[in-house]
Amino acid sequence: MNLAIFFITKNYTPVVVFLLLFAFIFMSCKKEDLIPTQTSPQVNNIDTAETKEYIIVKVSNIKDLKGELKIALYDNKYSFDNQVNPVATVQIAVDKNVMEVKFENLPPSKDYAIAVHHDVNNNGKLDTNFLGIPKEGFCFSNNAMGSFGPPSYEDCKFELKPNTCVIQDLKLIFF
Repeated sequence: MNLAIFFITKNYTPVVVFLLLFAFIFMSCKKEDLIPTQTSPQVNNIDTAETKEYIIVKVSNIKDLKGELKIALYDNKYSFDNQVNPVATVQIAVDKNVMEVKFENLPPSKDYAIAVHHDVNNNGKLDTNFLGIPKEGFCFSNNAMGSFGPPSYEDCKFELKPNTCVIQDLKLIFF
């Protein structure tokens, strides 16, 4: 019996179409680095001296206490969407279930967005399964989620106002 006729007669067509669409969308997502590998000199650990404006990124729901947490800070849609030219990045060894990082010396009155990736095996990229679904933890500012792929810059952006501190309390997502 022809496989296509079997699916059509059994009314599996919507399921097959959905699975093919799902696979296509996730396979088209970037499998390269989620976060650039260089560490920015603008980023310091949480216990640094105070500055006028700064951003604290608190990442929770860390399941494996190994690898590195990679955090990138973007200030425009193009850079965020294409994962290029972040304003600042940090890579920090994971040794706790909740990690905190402080970004300082940033221009105020700007919008920023954050992307986080837990590179458990230190291979420098976001590992995915055969459908392109991430196997490692990740999250974005405002705990934004995308439908099929990463969320938009608009959903992730937040403003750093003059003489303020922004705290982004983020939770790693796993599929």
